[in-house]
This record gives sequence, structure tokens and C-alpha cells, in this order.
Amino acid sequence: MPQQDFLVSDIADEDMKLEEKVKGLTGVDVSIDQEETIANLNKPPGQVYCFMYNPDVEAVFAVTRTAPGCVRIGGNGTHGTPEPPPNVITGPDTEDDCYILIIKPGQKCCIFGKPVVRFFHKSNA
Repeated sequence: MPQQDFLVSDIADEDMKLEEKVKGLTGVDVSIDQEETIANLNKPPGQVYCFMYNPDVEAVFAVTRTAPGCVRIGGNGTHGTPEPPPNVITGPDTEDDCYILIIKPGQKCCIFGKPVVRFFHKSNA
């Protein structure tokens, strides 16, 4: 399975460079959400926020040093391979890093806990 998670801490504060990175990885023009989303903010503990494949969303930007949780990509192409699926662990005791996780057609993004994320949407969607 080709790599789907990319460390981008060095450009985390530069939306244009983040968008260029995703375009370089996917070949698709994207725009990143202007506001961060705190996943599962209004859900009881233990519930999972999960969206099935959304053709508008190409990737997720995840910040590690936030509330405890994780951001995981699953579905087509992630099961039955020797490599684990892309998975970014978050929490106050993690390294202060930022990642882009690519969502391929047929895959879903599962968000556990309350990590901070931003979504990359197709620019023409």
C-alpha cells in the first residue's frame, strides 16, 4: 500500500503550501477548511465520528498535540496488507506534529476522541 500519511509540521501554518502538498500527492486542486474542527465535540465519550467516502474530501490535516484520540483511514486498500492503515494518534503527551492523511476513493476517515482536524476539499466541488 503506498504511503498515505505525511508529516507536514514544517508547513503547518501555511495553507497555500499545504494545499500544494495535497495537489502534488493527489493531482487534485484542493482548498483547506479555514477553521479547525474539533471532532466529536458534542458527542458522549467513546462515540466515533466517522464519514464514509465523500467525493468532495481528498485529505485530512491532523494536529497531534490536541485532545486524546486518533485519525485513521480505512477501507479499500488498507486491509490485508502488511502495512498498517494510516493512523495518527493525538493527545497532550504526543509530539507536537502535524500530518496530512490522504483519503483514496472507497476509503473512509474515522476520527476517535476529540482531535483537531481540517479537511481538504476539491476546489471545484
